Amino acid sequence: MAVTRTERGYPGHLIVSRWCVYHRNTLVSDGWQRIVVSSIGHYIPRDSDGEPETIGVSQYYETMAFRVRDADPYVEADTSDQVSLECETYITDIEFDADFRADAMHEAAVEEITARIERGEFR
Repeated sequence: MAVTRTERGYPGHLIVSRWCVYHRNTLVSDGWQRIVVSSIGHYIPRDSDGEPETIGVSQYYETMAFRVRDADPYVEADTSDQVSLECETYITDIEFDADFRADAMHEAAVEEITARIERGEFR
């Protein structure tokens, strides 16, 4: 079966993600193997002065991948079941082009997961 990707319009991980200006959440699946690639960044806490803060250790953006859990009718990231990634997974600055670089980082992770699904790695 062909690998499909479904772009979802909400954050896929991090409890404070509602205050992240940037987020991507992509479900990559061949029907049996299903992995969520989630990217978040540009975190501005609600009680801050509007300045971005880091998430994790010195990073402003991060990308992670997770196996899924079914929460009928939803298919969501199981954040307790992380999948390692070989590609770049974080950005340590908040420069003017950081969102574009975060998009490229997310796309690289989706491509990596797609190739791994095609090889049957998650069966």
